[in-house]
Amino acid sequence: MTISRTDPFLVAGFVGAVFLGAVVPRIRAEAWPAYRGPTGDGVCHEAIDLDWPAGGPPLLWRKPLTDGFSSVTVAGDRVFTLIRQRTPQDRELCVALRVSDGTTLWSTDVGPAGYDSGPEGVSGGSDGPRSTPVFHNDRVYVYASHMELSCLDAATGAMLWDHDLIGEFGGVNIPWQSAASPLICEGAVLVNCGAAGQSLLGFDPVDGALLWKGGSYNCTQATPVVADFGGRVQAVFLTRRVVVSVAPANGEVLWAHNITMNATSTAASPVTSGDLVFVSSGYGTGAAAIQVAQDGEALAASEFWRKRAELMSHWMTPVEHEGHVYGQFGYADYTTAPLQCIDVRTGIIQWTTPGFGHGGLIRVGDQLLAMTDRGYLARVEATPTAYHERQRFRAVNSGVVWNAPAISDGRLYVRSTKELAVYDVSLAPPAPLRLEGELTGPGFLRLRIGNADATPVDPGRLGGIEVLAADDPSVSILEWEATGIVPTWVDGAFEFEETIPAGTARRFYRVVED
Repeated sequence: MTISRTDPFLVAGFVGAVFLGAVVPRIRAEAWPAYRGPTGDGVCHEAIDLDWPAGGPPLLWRKPLTDGFSSVTVAGDRVFTLIRQRTPQDRELCVALRVSDGTTLWSTDVGPAGYDSGPEGVSGGSDGPRSTPVFHNDRVYVYASHMELSCLDAATGAMLWDHDLIGEFGGVNIPWQSAASPLICEGAVLVNCGAAGQSLLGFDPVDGALLWKGGSYNCTQATPVVADFGGRVQAVFLTRRVVVSVAPANGEVLWAHNITMNATSTAASPVTSGDLVFVSSGYGTGAAAIQVAQDGEALAASEFWRKRAELMSHWMTPVEHEGHVYGQFGYADYTTAPLQCIDVRTGIIQWTTPGFGHGGLIRVGDQLLAMTDRGYLARVEATPTAYHERQRFRAVNSGVVWNAPAISDGRLYVRSTKELAVYDVSLAPPAPLRLEGELTGPGFLRLRIGNADATPVDPGRLGGIEVLAADDPSVSILEWEATGIVPTWVDGAFEFEETIPAGTARRFYRVVED
């Protein structure tokens, strides 16, 4: 019996006193719920198709958008981003678009849209929202340019709660206005508003109640990140003069390191690699690696290396892979800033290739998907040995790209200041499998997993196959027992044998495949 992706468990046959079950693929699609993905580090954990035609993967849809440097988040059947609406008033809107075709499902006003205008010659005069909405438990959280923190219903866009952090907490905005996205971690919505004595704030995501506040840290445009040092989950903030890590639930400072960033714009998020935290900023600042180590029962941070006025990231957060960071480094090098590979433990450049500008990138396995700021996407190997570009195509036709792509459920999302383009990067489903079996003697069962069309099974699929068993097929899949059986490839199929436990009246088998 052939089982499709959507079929529930089915009885496929009967052998003596043993029932056989279905071969059911596991679905590994991921949401992209926050700025720079599900883990906030710019890494896609979903398997996608990277073998594209010369012109790029198939285009699913393209939608015009009004101004904004916001990236996108994706959850369920919705895509969320921020745009600028100039009439009848100049406002920021959070919009939800339908994943399948880009239809606008709702839009909600989240605050005023006045900005320190970007350089018109390079941004096209398209200044707009710079932060990215965050999806969590059927809600969307927005930290707007003028420090208004909002919680919206993801289905309808209804405002559930909001805080004016300037009016309520004395928040101090910065040049170019706030661009950091909220971070949700350990049951708290975390932001920095720059207020004396209460810079860092933690809110209850359900009702917006203040959970904790503390610190006197000038805010930056850098979104905080989740890290784990010393076996403890923590949120790392890059502020104007301090890199500080706090316990998300109560704001306890776990470690801090003094480092002076520039007073104009620090926008790239911290990047963790082992025991190091890599930070970088433009306007003459440069880059540094901070080492976090155990100091008795506490954690302590110290400078590992520092380069001034070098490795400057204007706002493009790098990605990490096997002890190296990859990213566009440059200050005001619009269209020309290079993509570089940096050894995170030494700060030494391993290779550099110009012409990317101030776009953004993500990593999929050992591949980089790097956007140029003029709309081209390059697929590059994440290796320190040399620059290896495998493909390049025009992903957006208009506007400027000053953010990173997103990937969810086999779709690649690329946004510019003028449009959002969505491409099909889904993997073709493998051939459906059939599960068969026979009793080879009293208490012995032989099972065979083969292609439903009788063609040979690809031996490479073995690593994704797991055999489960249960005496009652109605129980939750979580209650099925992993047999530990490792099938072997025999004559174009996978085979395995099982000794049926004594006294078993009936037994069901299910094979799940990643």
